[in-house]
Amino acid sequence: MDKAIVTITFDDGRRDNYKVAKELLDRYEIPATFYIVTAFIENKKQIGKNGPLSREEMEFLVNNDLFEIAVHSDYHTNDFNDIRVGANKLRDWYKNLDELGFASPHSEMDKDQVVENKELWKELNIKYVRIGNNFRKFYWPEKIIAKLAKMTKSKLLFRLVYRSSFMDTTNDYALVCVPIMNENTFEQIKSLIDSAVKLKKWVILSFHTIGFPDDLGYNSMWCWDYYKFEKLCQYLSELKNNGKLSVLTAMDSVKKMELLC
Repeated sequence: MDKAIVTITFDDGRRDNYKVAKELLDRYEIPATFYIVTAFIENKKQIGKNGPLSREEMEFLVNNDLFEIAVHSDYHTNDFNDIRVGANKLRDWYKNLDELGFASPHSEMDKDQVVENKELWKELNIKYVRIGNNFRKFYWPEKIIAKLAKMTKSKLLFRLVYRSSFMDTTNDYALVCVPIMNENTFEQIKSLIDSAVKLKKWVILSFHTIGFPDDLGYNSMWCWDYYKFEKLCQYLSELKNNGKLSVLTAMDSVKKMELLC
């Protein structure tokens, strides 16, 4: 790789994603991938507290070249039929979607499961599967470090836990991500990005909800502060404009990796 890659992703298709995409990502020209739970969009499945994107808001994301729409199954499960239904619904709704990415709900799939089901991904025309922050379950020392990183807000400990999530290949369909939670600071994420820049690696940052202090659900573990996210967008834009890194969707990153192989 000639320089680092950062990929921003959002899970579920939550209503605040539209506001963030329109007000911040579009303004700073930051690409992002949105993993959609189709039954959530149809109001058949409840996720979080703030409701789903509307179909009109989805149209904005689909028709903006900065953004990728991808599969998060129909009812937010890892059942293969549920994944198929979610993929088929997205393609039925938006005729320009052909190849799709998939993010494992709750990051339950591991690398072995992804690799074992290569033929299924090919059948569904799914180009990659985004899984959790490691290709194996944490051992107890890593669990302790992760807990300490949350408690102390330490940049060093945060890097120690998540630098194992850096990639420079597509790893047989499996993409690993760093889950960003309520207690994570901008400084921790900046430190991880700076490390990726230095090592010329690819890192995927996984978000769910971006909210304001008076928003419903602001204190939930999966909500990250709007102003911290704006600061992140500004920082990524600065690094991108200075040629230090590329900011790409998950699909564009996978295609770039294939060219490098």
